[in-house]
Amino acid sequence: MSGAYVQSAGVNPEPRKVSNDGYISHDGNLYPVPMRYCLRRVWVENIYGRRLKVYDEEGALLAEFDLDLKKQTARPLHPEHETINRQYQEKKLKLRSALVEKFTSAFGEDGQRYLEGLRDKNGANLYWHLAEILSYQEIYTPEDIIAAIKECLKIGSYHKNSVKRLLERKEIAPLSCACDPASVNMPPGKIKRDLSCYALKESEVAAVS
Repeated sequence: MSGAYVQSAGVNPEPRKVSNDGYISHDGNLYPVPMRYCLRRVWVENIYGRRLKVYDEEGALLAEFDLDLKKQTARPLHPEHETINRQYQEKKLKLRSALVEKFTSAFGEDGQRYLEGLRDKNGANLYWHLAEILSYQEIYTPEDIIAAIKECLKIGSYHKNSVKRLLERKEIAPLSCACDPASVNMPPGKIKRDLSCYALKESEVAAVS
């Protein structure tokens, strides 16, 4: 077996596939192994029914455990999960901070006041509303959006749909009659815009922390 674990004398190693969250199963119980081995094969040795050793394909020892003689009642804590969760929370905070900064930069003092109202009325959904309102810039000018925000402030309506409804009432000016679009020969091109504020996943934006 090229590149596989080399059997020790008197011990029968067994292959195990690491789960996508970093565990292997042995006799119905779970044991954590380094996350970099997720979905990969490792080899385990049961030492006299008391110890469990876990090796990679090259035979390097990855982990060693006292075997649980009873069935586990809960999944054991993975030592790397706490670090991963902390890094995720830090990333989410940075993304949220960037979204707030982008919103207030785009819509000024009125945007700041509306942001505070959104926070009071919508709580954890605040960041979803901010991202949606920012996306309206694909169709409307910042001035139009600010005008809609001001109207929402007057009536005390704090929701992305309130801003959207006010914007939809505004007629979009047609192309000038002096310019016939069919006669314009424009080279193909890709529209480029800053999408950094839309990088938030919905689960990240709406999650309560």
